[in-house]
Amino acid sequence: MVQGTRTNAGRTPRQTPDKGWSLDFAGSRIVRPAIAVAILAVLLPSSAAFARASGAPTSVIVHATPAGVERAQNLVRASGGHVVRQLPIIDGFSAKVPSGAVAALKRDPAIFAVTPNMRLRPQAAGYSAVADMGSMFSVTLMTGAQAMWKAGYTGDGIDIALIDSGVVPVDGLKGAGS
Repeated sequence: MVQGTRTNAGRTPRQTPDKGWSLDFAGSRIVRPAIAVAILAVLLPSSAAFARASGAPTSVIVHATPAGVERAQNLVRASGGHVVRQLPIIDGFSAKVPSGAVAALKRDPAIFAVTPNMRLRPQAAGYSAVADMGSMFSVTLMTGAQAMWKAGYTGDGIDIALIDSGVVPVDGLKGAGS
């Protein structure tokens, strides 16, 4: 190794076998910790992000497999969270869980999805049934139902009869006389 002479900033240039030229700092006991602190300041997340990473509670909707709802609820409780409301129409529930537990919940085979539970806002300023060609208002206008209602034809007093040949049994059509 070739060493040079001390220069004006307290540095000594030297050549290392594997890295070429480098500088030794005379005050390395102060400089190296200062560099480490500067690196940590850049790498550490903000206080809000740190709170989330450390497990601040977050509101989620857990969509489980039909047979996995109970397991998913147990996983939420084991993570330090709690079930808030059952959502049986999706085989799921809303819950408050530590944010650090969300990734583990998503990986469990009993769970289809874990999504943030948040209020949604419509993108449009308002909704117009007149402008929506698929709305019930537009459909009844196109079929002439609104004109018939204005003329007094509402269906009041009309009975509907269904004739069943009995070729195929239909559970919904079984009545007291069947």
